Amino acid sequence: MWWLCVALISMSGLTAVMAGTDLVINEVLYDPDGADAGHEFVELINPSAVDAQLDGVQLFFINGADPSSPQLLWQGGAGEILGPGAFFVLGGTQVSGRDRTFGQSLQNGDEALQLMRSGRRIDAVAWGQPEPGLGEGSPATGQPGQSIGRVPDGQDSGDNASDFRALDVVTPGQANLRAQDFRLLSWWPEPAFSELPTDRLLHIEFTASGWQPLQEALLTLDQQSRQLRVEAGGTVRVEFTVECASGQTVFVPHIDTGDGARALGRLTLACGAGSLVFTEIQPRPAEGEPEWVELLNRGPGQLRLDGWGMRDSGGRLRYLAADRVLQAGERHVVSADAARLRSIYPAIGAAVSETQGGWPALNDTAAPGAVHADSLYLVHPDGAVVDLVIWSADLIEARGRPLQRGRIVQGQQSLWLPALGSASPGKAAADEDRIWPGYGLACRPDPFDPAQDELELLVTGAFIDAQAAIYDLRGDLVCPVELLGAGEHLDGRWDGRDVRQKPVPSGAYVVVVRARAPDGGVTRLRHIVGLGRR
Repeated sequence: MWWLCVALISMSGLTAVMAGTDLVINEVLYDPDGADAGHEFVELINPSAVDAQLDGVQLFFINGADPSSPQLLWQGGAGEILGPGAFFVLGGTQVSGRDRTFGQSLQNGDEALQLMRSGRRIDAVAWGQPEPGLGEGSPATGQPGQSIGRVPDGQDSGDNASDFRALDVVTPGQANLRAQDFRLLSWWPEPAFSELPTDRLLHIEFTASGWQPLQEALLTLDQQSRQLRVEAGGTVRVEFTVECASGQTVFVPHIDTGDGARALGRLTLACGAGSLVFTEIQPRPAEGEPEWVELLNRGPGQLRLDGWGMRDSGGRLRYLAADRVLQAGERHVVSADAARLRSIYPAIGAAVSETQGGWPALNDTAAPGAVHADSLYLVHPDGAVVDLVIWSADLIEARGRPLQRGRIVQGQQSLWLPALGSASPGKAAADEDRIWPGYGLACRPDPFDPAQDELELLVTGAFIDAQAAIYDLRGDLVCPVELLGAGEHLDGRWDGRDVRQKPVPSGAYVVVVRARAPDGGVTRLRHIVGLGRR
């Protein structure tokens, strides 16, 4: 009987029986990611409407370098049955849910598998460029890390290239592709992060991954629903307005294509300062100094940096040092050049590391048409943005003077301003726990209610000239303020409106005065004021 099996395998004139009448090879993973051993598998399916006997069924591996010497991978036992539409998985020791184990390598070259029943070939699949007749029609095409699978499951036209697709997601023991299905591609909230509870716009992008030409489904999230309708292979973007409380909020989108709802991932949005935060940033370093960022673990316990990352407004995510563990209250400095930063600050008060895969360059001037110079996002391992710093060119002063964060108060917007003193990477800034006062600048009343008062700006000093403006806490210009007077005393007033004469909301605002001294030097004065509307 063995010689008969070999002869049948080698003959090109024999083809698989018509689809739906016997077992077929449905999915093959011959080149897994990483090491192949133990991860390869072959999936069979019974595409018929009746039970299929496994007794007398054999699966052979055909090495393209020696096609006349097939290797038996598996044979069915007496009394074994595979039900209608059921799968049967033959795999290595690392394949979960396998029905039988095999140890033979399927190899990644010009190879084939052939399925026999009582000496008659009932199916075959080839990949690469083996000699004609080892598979059916033209060979299937796959990529490293992908399996090849029939789409739809069980379809057998007699041509491997037509019946098999490369699958991004291997599915041993499951359908290769649903008739209608959707896969989560990307998502992002707007704004990306907020320190205060607020409604946010959640953008979600899906691809139609089923095999039917037209894909339809009902998408639900946070008791809201959207009807999806898109051609197979196309993408669709939907938006939901969601409410985010302090801490982290998890949203789970569910998709229903008519066969029951299923989850498509977990989307985590953060609100308010978390355990790991930015505390000092150097976007305009002194000559020869690299850019750097200081982080602080505010949490009560250890925090591993593995999986954490940061990115600027236009760059890709750069991951932090995977082997670093921060103790409670510990600071850590991340730099574009750790060795050079240590040489400049030999008494640096924390460990220094570099990001993996390059540095997220921090711009100190705005691009044409842009409002801000740059922004820096801190990204949790689950994908949530948990901290965000945005700065304008106006906020950055002389080279070598970093931006420092004021005291973090839960439920309040953080304040970032240039350091009063020198840079302090790895150490608490001397002025970190107090609000920056102005020099020669007084504002009254503070706080003020525009319905009853105007804010008066009093500027003192031997200045040749001075200009004043109001900014919000993100560094955006609210409006300029005209200063009147002469000599060492200037006076200005603000009515609580922006440059378009619209009332601004209650909150904290920054008064900035740029004054030119007789020697030509420029002094910047700042004061934080509170605006409250009754």
